[in-house]
Amino acid sequence: MTTAAPAQASIVDCQTYLHYEGYKVGPKVTRACGLGLWWQYGSCLGLLLQAGVRQEHATTACDVA
Repeated sequence: MTTAAPAQASIVDCQTYLHYEGYKVGPKVTRACGLGLWWQYGSCLGLLLQAGVRQEHATTACDVA
């Protein structure tokens, strides 16, 4: 259970970053931010790009996720 807290914090960091960049943080962004593990980076990036997030913002968001 101690490993769940850092993962949750990373999702919030990703969502917060995108919110401050002016994006709507809805279900698509939340799902993408939940894919922050290194082997899911491509999925995180792809989902954010499909949701209309610009490349540079999607890259940063997935880095912090």
